[in-house]
Amino acid sequence: MRVKVNGVKWTVVDEAVDGLCDHESNHVSIAPGQEPRDRLDTLLHEGIHMCRPEMCEENVAIAAKTLTTLLWKDGWRRRKKHERS
Repeated sequence: MRVKVNGVKWTVVDEAVDGLCDHESNHVSIAPGQEPRDRLDTLLHEGIHMCRPEMCEENVAIAAKTLTTLLWKDGWRRRKKHERS
């Protein structure tokens, strides 16, 4: 998927890493096959890195976990590809 963050175009792809945000290439890698809640946490974690590269890893992890819990409790789930708009 492609996404624009703070005016910068990013590419987010499924690749064999847990999660990686590369600011030089504007590329985010997310491990395929994660459990849905873990994938949400990874996407949020890497998204925070995209938006706030200056944040330390500990604060990024805390923010991602908090947002994951909030969204999960509200019922947010990944739709299958054929259900996406």
